[in-house]
Amino acid sequence: RASKGLSHDTGMRKSELVSALGTHALTISSVAVLVEGKLYLRPTQAQLAELLHPGHKTWYLVITPPPSKADPFGIVWGSLPIYLPYQDKPGNTARLVARCLQLRPEARPEEPLLCAAPGKPFTHSFLDSLLPAWLRAAGMSGLQAKLYSWHSGRAFLCCALVASGRTTAEIQALVRWQSADSIRVYNALNPATYASHILAARRATVAGIR
Repeated sequence: RASKGLSHDTGMRKSELVSALGTHALTISSVAVLVEGKLYLRPTQAQLAELLHPGHKTWYLVITPPPSKADPFGIVWGSLPIYLPYQDKPGNTARLVARCLQLRPEARPEEPLLCAAPGKPFTHSFLDSLLPAWLRAAGMSGLQAKLYSWHSGRAFLCCALVASGRTTAEIQALVRWQSADSIRVYNALNPATYASHILAARRATVAGIR
């Protein structure tokens, strides 16, 4: 569930969620917490327990983006962290990732953040088998589930940011694209939004002459 949250809240690529060729994309050291302006690079078990207590003050999960195909050496976004707000709700990504950290109190900083089992980091094949199962559990048919991939999370985040009125520059930064051209590829207007533009056009007065 944490991987799903990271996919649609941060737009992470599948390659950023898994471990391959002896390297770990997201590690324990990739995650910190920000509480009232104070950054904790390695929160203790006691701190995590306090933060996850219902009604606690506002805090953010801070994720350092791992290297990716658009930033293989981590020099573009490596110093621009992702801030995920905590909410005491079952599907909240900050809550899910913090619980992952709670379950691994002895994990070393260089160990992968996401594991299928102790000592077994996520792999491409594992995630590829997991996504269709999740989608079918959510009520999709097998045929519908085949239309989605882990990259769909990036498309979702782009469309959601457009629908919420974010600027092109903000969307490019939040989804971590080198070029704004990608937004035109990924964005799809909501049907209601598209229809509202057509209805507004019908009400407009056109008096221009060529």
